[in-house]
Amino acid sequence: MTRQGSAPANPSGQVIETLVEGAKRAGEPDRYAGKRAWMRFKAAERLEVTGAVNDPLSYASATMHNVSRGGCAFWSKRSFEGGTIVYVRQFLPDTSAAWLRARVRHCTAGLRGYLTGVSFDLPETDAPGMPPALRSSPVNPRIQAARRLR
Repeated sequence: MTRQGSAPANPSGQVIETLVEGAKRAGEPDRYAGKRAWMRFKAAERLEVTGAVNDPLSYASATMHNVSRGGCAFWSKRSFEGGTIVYVRQFLPDTSAAWLRARVRHCTAGLRGYLTGVSFDLPETDAPGMPPALRSSPVNPRIQAARRLR
C-alpha cells in the first residue's frame, strides 16, 4: 500500500504530545521509569516509517511498541541500520499526520519482525516535557550525555 504525504516536519511538541497522550490512555506506563528521562508508555498504534518521504514505495507499515517524549520503539518487517535517519508518522487514512524525523538507536530481530528504537531528532529548542536538568544550553554538557545514552 502506498500513500503520498506531506513533507517531513520538525518534531513538534503537539505531534509528539498527541502520540504520548494516546498511548497513556490506551497503554500502560514503563516499569523502569526511574532510570529514564521520559516516561514510556506501551501502545499498539499503527505507524508508517520511511527513509524517504518523497518515495511512497519506500513506506513501511509498523506497530508501535512504546512511546515517550524522546522517541519510540516499533515492530516492522524491515530492518533499519543504527544511526540511520528515518521518518515516522501515525497511520491515518487521509495521510494528514506529520512526519517526525528520528534517528535509529537499535534494531533487533524478534518473532514479530524487527524491534526498532528511535529517538526523535529534537529541534534546537527543548523537547516538550524535557526535565529541567537536561535542558540544552551552550554550556550544558548534560544534554549531550543524555542524547548519547538514548
